[in-house]
Amino acid sequence: MALDTPEGTRYAVLYPEAPGEKPGPPHDTSLYEHVGLATARMHNAMDGFAVPCPRPGRDVDGLVHRSSALIQASLPDAPHARAQLRDIGRWLQSTLGTRSVDLSFGVCHGDLTLDNLTVDDDNRITFFDFDLAHCGFRAAELAGLFGWAQETGIAESYWQAFLSGYRLARPFGDLEESLMPEHVVAYELWELAHEIEYWRAWSGYGRITDNMVADHLQRLHEQVALP
Repeated sequence: MALDTPEGTRYAVLYPEAPGEKPGPPHDTSLYEHVGLATARMHNAMDGFAVPCPRPGRDVDGLVHRSSALIQASLPDAPHARAQLRDIGRWLQSTLGTRSVDLSFGVCHGDLTLDNLTVDDDNRITFFDFDLAHCGFRAAELAGLFGWAQETGIAESYWQAFLSGYRLARPFGDLEESLMPEHVVAYELWELAHEIEYWRAWSGYGRITDNMVADHLQRLHEQVALP
């Protein structure tokens, strides 16, 4: 269905209701193990899937170079923030970029959270909300959970449970696990660029201010402990 909106034509699709319910708190490690297993099976199912309508991928070029260009264009009068952005990009290129050929790459859900799945009485999981689906690093799909695990001690058990479930159906090697901090930073850089590109077009500058962008870059710069 094509809809006329202020920003142009947008498309809506109506799907059957997903069986089950969104998982509500309190969550336990068994839920994350089930989600990890379901995620691996989803990745297996999407191996070799041909994308008929290509969109910008989340390879190193898309995550780092394209994102950096979009962010830099929004900071014309902020030399310190622009220098931090270059530092972050060089760090990602020297770490994630040099090992990218060794990482699993393919179609990803793009917004993998507990808000975008349901669980039925038989613990069968249904994923939905694929509007950010893309071709990217499969490990980056897990960056949100890993980042949360680093910030909060309790989430570490969820991360380990998720990995245990994932590895029941699909390999997730030491290299992929060791590069998770890089995936977290790369995803946050992409997310910032995504908001600049789309929210400014849809909502103006009220949500994405120059100060917000500079503050976000400051936090990322500190996160990777760059001089």
